This record gives sequence, C-alpha cells and structure tokens, in this order.
Amino acid sequence: MNDVNYVLLGRRIRILRKYRKLTQEQLAEVVGLSIQHLSNAENARTKLGFPKIKSIADSLDVSLDELAGDGMKHRQIRPEIAALFRE
Repeated sequence: MNDVNYVLLGRRIRILRKYRKLTQEQLAEVVGLSIQHLSNAENARTKLGFPKIKSIADSLDVSLDELAGDGMKHRQIRPEIAALFRE
C-alpha cells in the first residue's frame, strides 16, 4: 500500500460513503475511527494504515482495488462504482 494516492483514496471514501447513505459518524463507528480521523482521511490530511483501509473497503462493500488501487486501468472495478468516480 506504499503507492496509495491519499487524495484519491479520501475522495473515493467520501463518494462511496455518501452513495451508501452513511454519515461520517456511522462509517467511523463501524471501522473504529473517530469522526475527526475519518474526516481528515477524506480530505487527505492523514494517512490510513492497511487494516483501516481494508475495513473501510469492506464496510463500503468494495474491493481494495476499487477503493485505493488503480482498478480502473486494470478493469478490476465494477462499472457502477466507476460511474460514481466519474461524476
């Protein structure tokens, strides 16, 4: 996970969280983060470790590639998820 683009990761977390109709408070509680830490992650002001990124991906029902990777290049991203990121 050394090549994670934290700006892109944060943007994707926010997009998917809103798509799943979750508040920051709800997602933070599920993954064991404070609301402030999740907010900072969504705004690329903090870096999340692999276990938290995996927990967020699981909670948002997406793969790690869809959330943090470059799945779009490798066609490993579901079309409905890719459409969210293009909007």
